[in-house]
Amino acid sequence: SKKMKDIISSKLDPIGFSASLICAFHCSLLPILFTSISTSKVSFLANPSFEISMILISVFIGLTSLLPSYKQHKNIIPIATLSFGFMMIFSGHFLVHEDLESIITPIGAFIVAFSHIINIKYSRMNHDCSSH
Repeated sequence: SKKMKDIISSKLDPIGFSASLICAFHCSLLPILFTSISTSKVSFLANPSFEISMILISVFIGLTSLLPSYKQHKNIIPIATLSFGFMMIFSGHFLVHEDLESIITPIGAFIVAFSHIINIKYSRMNHDCSSH
């Protein structure tokens, strides 16, 4: 039902925000961890399959959260912000030199997290306006 989809969508923004922050910290702190801790203890965190899986899950959460909300508030800014953030994450992972990955990818993840905050704001504004 429509109400159930709205409830699920509204719960995904906090999850997407949290996952994006975890991703940002993972990407920015992983190089530090590798220099200070035995590589074997944290090697699974740098596994490309693990990282790509986490990115794909984040894309799924982002789209599942933001697209239904867009239908309500009709503001493209959260989706545009999400898209820009993921473009930075993909660029950091696949297009730039390894030295820049630990800078570009976390910035992208913070932008993705910010898209969820923007979406929550517009969803609340729309809800407040429609309840009067």
